[in-house]
Order: sequence, then C-alpha cells, then structure tokens
Amino acid sequence: ALGDAGILFSVDPGTGATPCVHSGAAVTLKPSDFYCDGASGHVQGYTEARLEGLDLSHVNLAASAAVVTGPDGTVLATPALTAAGTVDLSGISAADHPAITVTVQLVLNSAADFTATNHPALV
Repeated sequence: ALGDAGILFSVDPGTGATPCVHSGAAVTLKPSDFYCDGASGHVQGYTEARLEGLDLSHVNLAASAAVVTGPDGTVLATPALTAAGTVDLSGISAADHPAITVTVQLVLNSAADFTATNHPALV
C-alpha cells in the first residue's frame, strides 16, 4: 500500500498480514508546482524515477512493471524497471506532458526491507 509522502508499506490486502510479496508505489511529477516566479519553461525534460530504501536483490525485476500516465490516466509509456531500480523518463516530453504519474508494481523475493524503521519509496 502507498502511504503518505510516497512511502511504501507491505501489507497483504486479503489477510492484513505484513509483509506481502506484492507491493507498489506511485509518484506524481508536476514541475510547475515548484516554480516560484509564475513563468513556464523551466523544466527541459524528465530524467528518471527511482526506488530508494530497497535492496534490489529482494525484487523480481523481470516480474515487476512500471507505467507512466498523464493526469487523465492515459498511458504514456511502459518503461522497464532497470537493475539500478530506476525508470527512464527521458522519452517523455515535459512540454507535451507537464504532469505525469509513475506507478511501479513490484514482485518481491523478500519483504525484509519493510521494517518499522525502513520505508521504501519511489522518488
């Protein structure tokens, strides 16, 4: 389940047990929210989204998936999740798509990264 600030929690929805071997995260990128001068055109392009706080040897990357959507839910891209835990966004035009959401569905080999003090996230 995705909690506040994009923090990932591993919970089995059927049983409430934790951890679960399936998890996911989403992050919405809207660069204009960070402009302080009211002008446009500051952002020249997107680069990547990445998983953090997660040992990638605990993720079955081949079975995991990523999708990039526009604000209306239109699928813009389905990039691969790399061995480094990143999603390449460089092929998506920031001018054509000033806001995007990156969603990653993970299949875990181990849920050891989900502890009371470690909260994996997609950033």
